[in-house]
This record gives sequence, C-alpha cells and structure tokens, in this order.
Amino acid sequence: MKRPLFKHLFLLSLLIATALPTTARSLAVDGILIKTTDETSIQGDVNNSGTVTIADVVMLYRAFMGLENELLTTSFDKVDVNGDGCVDMGDINLLIELILDPSLLNSAPKRQQVTLNSSSSADRFYIEDFSINAGDTLTVNIQLDNAKYYTAFQSDLYLPDGFMVVSNEFTLTSRDPEYATTDSKSQTDGAIRFLAYSSYLDSCSGNSGAVITFDLIAAKDFSGSATLALKNSLFVTADGTEYALADESCTISTSSTRSLGDVNGDNNIDAGDLNCIVKCISGQETPDTYGTHADLNGDNQVNAGDIDVIVGIITSKEQ
Repeated sequence: MKRPLFKHLFLLSLLIATALPTTARSLAVDGILIKTTDETSIQGDVNNSGTVTIADVVMLYRAFMGLENELLTTSFDKVDVNGDGCVDMGDINLLIELILDPSLLNSAPKRQQVTLNSSSSADRFYIEDFSINAGDTLTVNIQLDNAKYYTAFQSDLYLPDGFMVVSNEFTLTSRDPEYATTDSKSQTDGAIRFLAYSSYLDSCSGNSGAVITFDLIAAKDFSGSATLALKNSLFVTADGTEYALADESCTISTSSTRSLGDVNGDNNIDAGDLNCIVKCISGQETPDTYGTHADLNGDNQVNAGDIDVIVGIITSKEQ
C-alpha cells in the first residue's frame, strides 16, 4: 500500500474536527468501531447511494477539502465513519477496510441489502488476450479506454485455478495522478478486490492505455487456454459521480514451447541462463522467478544438478 507522508500532512491541515452530539449506536467488529444511526443505515455510505464503494472515499476527501460542507453539518454521522467524534484519516482508513472486506459490513446488525446506485458508462476497463507458459511470471496491463476522467476506481479480478498475483500487489502507471494510492485484498469468492484513488481528487490522464498493472504467475500445470475476468468495476469522477463499467474477460493461452535450458526465455541457451540458475542457488533470486524452467533435471529443486545440465547443453552447442 502506498500512502505518502506528504499527502497525509496536507490532508491533516484540512481536517475539520468536531464533536457534535449523536444518538448513534456503536458496534465493535474485529476491533473496529462501526457506528449505525438506524437499523438499515450502512456505515461508510457517505454519499447515501445504498452501498459502500470507492465513491464514498472520494466524497469524504471532498468534505476534507471544504467541497461538501453539508455533509459535515447535516450528515456528520456518515462522514465520521469510525465514530470517534472527528473527521480524519482514521475515517478514510476504515472506509478502505469496509470496501476491501465486506464481511465487516455483513457482521453489523440488520444491514439492509441494496442494489448499487450508479450510472453506466461506455468506457472500458479490460485486459487484452495474452500468452504465458506454465509456471512463468508476466506483467499484465489493465487498460482503460475512457471518455470521462476518473479520480478513483475499484474492481474484482478473477483468476483461473492455480494462477496467482505476486504478493497480491498492483502497480499504478504514469496515467495515474502523482499521489495516487492503491490497495487490494482477497475476497471470499476467490476474487482479488483492488482499488486506487487520488487524495487530491486529481484525475487520470489520457483516454487509452494501461492505468494499473500486476505480476501474474501461471499455474505450473497450465496448458491450452483459460479465462481471466474483471467484474464489478466502479469508476468515480472528481465530483463524486460513480459509474459502473461492464464486466470484461480475456483469454490466456500457452506460449510457444520453450527449449530445455532457455531459463530466461530469450530463445537462446547460453551463459545468461547459467547465471539465472546460479542466482537461484545463491539466493539472489527465487526459483519462482523462472517457473519450472530453472529446474532442468526435473527433481523439483534448483541445485548443482541443474548447473550440470545447462553446462552440458551449452558445451554441446559449442562443439
């Protein structure tokens, strides 16, 4: 998670602290205070849309910046998400927790299940079809084709069985604002929910190209093709308007077969491949970096035996 100190200092200078009386009830869920004003209200639903999404984060930042003063005077219980009597970064942090872990909401008493209240958009958030070999790691770009300019978004990534995102981390691109923040968490249905937002309400640049990337590890037994999907994609403009983008899917296929000994995948078998194996053995890199391609003798380890194999291949080529 990337949350620059400078950004926080800037925001803290804009905080509006108050302690207006409230008759709200409180509930502790996994150590986090969740406050409800009535039996059907949804804590964290800052924009009163009926659910908690990245749009509520945008609206809370707008309140910080003095752009939504009505929220602070008439709906203070909504913006004071953690119920501590003031509006600060603690409320933002709890909002992110509620978005990434819906079980916190589901644990609260008599929560009303509602349908997302957002506008549809013809903009696309998608991944192009790509190829990868079993066990390999590949950086995958998620593209945004947009007519509108967004300051925040969230989406759910569904992977084929056996595939993994390295450390569940996502990386923003140059299209995103300088002080944008990203976060992610695995969901109970197998998806990885990820989100990004600008605390300055800056918008992404351009109208096409990647806005976020991740490193994907293919299943070690992957062959043929598989499907990867993006669902529940929500994008928010700087004025707090929320747009639901269509679900998208792409096809993952197997790359051309790599020759035994081509550890680094450059279509050559040479000292570079030997160096990759040495780095794995010395601990400079992990064998997972090269999938199964560093285990040349098939003993499920990367060791001196694999050095013997690669040296033999290189020597035979030179004769």
